[in-house]
Amino acid sequence: MWCPHCRQNAPIVYRGMDAYCSACNQPRSPFSAKALNIAGRPSKLGGMASKALGYGVLFAGLGTAATLMLLFVFLAPTSAMGYAVASRSPSSRSSWVLP
Repeated sequence: MWCPHCRQNAPIVYRGMDAYCSACNQPRSPFSAKALNIAGRPSKLGGMASKALGYGVLFAGLGTAATLMLLFVFLAPTSAMGYAVASRSPSSRSSWVLP
């Protein structure tokens, strides 16, 4: 869509929540044209940090579940307690007995 101020078919640049024309820097209505993605170094660092933190939490949870399962399997090898404890989520409403 054409900019009403400069009459050019220029993409939109978002600064915070406000949309501006990339040619004349005048305010434009959001979502009226394609937007430029000008993600800089801080957002890339934040994305990498959150990705590393997410993988860390994932592997810590898997390690805790595996440790609990092995602990209960070695303490009571004839029961299925290790598998039930390691596969039970806090929000599940299933019983402790496996089917």
